[in-house]
Amino acid sequence: MKPETAVKLRSRTLVCAAIVVSTAFMGIGPALAVSDPEPSVTLNTAEVVPSTPVLSDAATTAPSQGATDESPAPTETTVPAPSNAVPAVPSSPASTEESTDANPSLPGRTVPDPTATKKASDEVEKKIEVGGAYMGQGLERLMEHGDPQKPTDEQVAAVEQSVPLIKSETSSLSSGSTGDTAPMMLSPMAVSPTQVSPAAAVMAPMARTWKPSGGVQGLDVSGWQADTSTHTISQVNWSNQWNMGARFVYIKATEGTGFKDGSFSSHYLGATNAGMLRGGYHFAIPNLSSGAAQANFFVDNGGGWSADGMTLPPLLDIEYNPYSQYGNSCYNMSASQMVNWIRDFSNTIQVRTGRVPMIYTTTDWWNRCTGNSTAFGNNPLHIAAYPVDGYQDSVWANLIMPSGWNSYSVWQYSSEGPFAGDSNWWNGSYDQLQQFALAGRPPVAGDFEAAIEAHPELGSPTSTLVCGLRDGGCYQNLKNGALIWSSTTGLRISKNGPIRDAWQESRFENGVLGYPRSDQICGLRYGGCYQAFQNGEILWSPATGARISQQGPIRQVFRESGAENGLLGFPTTHQVCGLRDNGCYQDFQNGAIIWSSSSGARISIEGPIRERWQESRFENGILGFPTSSEICGLRDNGCYQNFQGGALLTAPSIGTQLSLNGPIRNAWQSTGFENGPLGYPTGPSVCDSSGTCNQTFQFGQVDAAANGSVTVHLRP
Repeated sequence: MKPETAVKLRSRTLVCAAIVVSTAFMGIGPALAVSDPEPSVTLNTAEVVPSTPVLSDAATTAPSQGATDESPAPTETTVPAPSNAVPAVPSSPASTEESTDANPSLPGRTVPDPTATKKASDEVEKKIEVGGAYMGQGLERLMEHGDPQKPTDEQVAAVEQSVPLIKSETSSLSSGSTGDTAPMMLSPMAVSPTQVSPAAAVMAPMARTWKPSGGVQGLDVSGWQADTSTHTISQVNWSNQWNMGARFVYIKATEGTGFKDGSFSSHYLGATNAGMLRGGYHFAIPNLSSGAAQANFFVDNGGGWSADGMTLPPLLDIEYNPYSQYGNSCYNMSASQMVNWIRDFSNTIQVRTGRVPMIYTTTDWWNRCTGNSTAFGNNPLHIAAYPVDGYQDSVWANLIMPSGWNSYSVWQYSSEGPFAGDSNWWNGSYDQLQQFALAGRPPVAGDFEAAIEAHPELGSPTSTLVCGLRDGGCYQNLKNGALIWSSTTGLRISKNGPIRDAWQESRFENGVLGYPRSDQICGLRYGGCYQAFQNGEILWSPATGARISQQGPIRQVFRESGAENGLLGFPTTHQVCGLRDNGCYQDFQNGAIIWSSSSGARISIEGPIRERWQESRFENGILGFPTSSEICGLRDNGCYQNFQGGALLTAPSIGTQLSLNGPIRNAWQSTGFENGPLGYPTGPSVCDSSGTCNQTFQFGQVDAAANGSVTVHLRP
């Protein structure tokens, strides 16, 4: 392919930097077929519903659609390795000349020369290709343009202004850097406002300063954060990044099998001298060569690992295809081909280094391009998701995981700062990050091993030990359940069965219950079992199933009533909210507990009073919420319960009667209620069209006129 022909294919796209090895572009063999445009992409960003670490058996096979080791691998294209020389960067285009419009109706009008404009665009994109692709590039482009193969305004501005892409507001040029102008703090806001999408313009200032609390801060960098003349000298002020809180970094090492990032060594040395944990990442181009070929190229050029406590395990960056000539976002590969390629890469890395690689991706890309593969749950996950509805600490727990993962180890939360390059967050403590770097063996691994040996009924492990859960927790799946650990609850058993199923439905440790603080305990009334959690319990009986009793006023009243041994028995539903006035209720074998902020939590016991309240439409009727529990021991074995709108009374001699708040009830109260001369009510309050109301009692009647006067009539 001639150089000038190759340039024509690059209009408004990035070109694979693996091909760029000199000022001329080396041949890449036959052109790859490019599919029709894809449908629009739906971003999986952090506003989506909360994730849950689903502790199911970790799959070790390819997706159900038929990914097998025998599936046809993508055609491998041999790409010559680059020389050490960095490709020359074309000079900035001259100002676009203008020509006079020939339209006589518009005398003197000038328009840009389309030939000059095209040349300017080509020059910019040839410069963009020198830096290669980088982590999060596809997600940035999707959020800005909706097209992962269209450069961002940041990239264009960085090339046009000949400055490195340093995104931290407080970063500055590294001491000792030479040969370039000091970098600008580039973000979408550094470009003309007309070039910025409305969402980017609104979110960018917050993105450049916000950091999630807890965890450990870090970043990732590439040649885009190097000098723009040789692309070999880091422009990151590493001591400043350390002072901002960064403790780890992933650095781009390779892409495909022909591109070595020339800035890798400079970034690596700077991060090491600052005291950061560091590791290399590989940007995959899976339809150019096999997974094994790219894995070997990666390990040979910066992707190795050693147990020195400072080197992070290798990282595979597998995401949206940035190069239009290599097909669609999935590189024109089927799901089975993609799964086999990733497996080939992962297995080769493990053989070469002793560590499985961490996988960087987005939920959207993974589920579309691997067909929801669950085959890589044992690889640590580095997930990319940028908040679009606001920056807040709850975001980190609300990420939808790609298929196959229950949790993530690292979250890339911003491409706009606060750190140089992209900003990342380790989902755990610094001690756990050090253990991850050292050998991936958490400090609690011995406790898990001892528990597995002590509980053979749990069966053999079906997953590795996985840490990085909420509050630094860890879990391991076994054939008949799981082991769960957190620093505040210790190591607990979660047996397969209805209690575990109910906990899973509540989103495991990320849900309302939190971590278990006891193992499952049986021997309750009616053959029931329960398990205690940080924020409540799950109770099970053969008759009621497994139900959650979550911390709060309803559970408190349930416990005060004797729990399952009391008058209510076992719960028959979980707690349900969303009633009138933001009320909640929970049903039990023998009644319910109802709560609202104005009435508190009250028991509605099964019986005539509850039946009458139900007939009046519960809290939505004239009585509203109960304001007391049912109270018995009245005259003639009577009982009553107060409500917001009155009371219900029951006794063998009168049935169940309603006493509404108002002048008649006030008059009855003044006579001593059922203990007075009127006795119990024997019927409801009845009103006529004039507004006059009356209610009959055992020994009389009370009349209330429309003018407010009340008359008590006693029988002789």
